[in-house]
Amino acid sequence: MAQKDFLKDELQKEIEDRVKILEDPSYDYGPLLNKNDVIAMFIVAVISGLGLVWGLF
Repeated sequence: MAQKDFLKDELQKEIEDRVKILEDPSYDYGPLLNKNDVIAMFIVAVISGLGLVWGLF
């Protein structure tokens, strides 16, 4: 039981540390999605869907 409590405490501490990082005003979320990203996601989704249908038959 002590090991389980230790792991929970460590997990909670890690979550709190990461939340602090994300809430920092200077945190960089990275670039936003652009047109090319959306096109690539659509192509991957279509290919995945075709592969799924092809696998059914």
